[in-house]
Amino acid sequence: MAVHRQLSVVVALGTTQTLAWASSYYLPAILADPIADDLGISSNWFFAAFSASLVISGLLGPRVGRQIDLAFIVVQSYAVEWR
Repeated sequence: MAVHRQLSVVVALGTTQTLAWASSYYLPAILADPIADDLGISSNWFFAAFSASLVISGLLGPRVGRQIDLAFIVVQSYAVEWR
């Protein structure tokens, strides 16, 4: 029963994460011109900055994920000691 519950939570979180990324990924295409005008830059510079942010996110993602995992292990070990 616990495995089924965990699987349903993982599927729900995965689905919502995918939908959130899909919707937020296409927002810059719609809002690029107004944002670029407000910032006083061209749309090309805006898309270059957006592309660079995706590359940086992709490069830093694994390192940040490992740090989160390590922090969780430390917190989990403290929780075991307190029992």
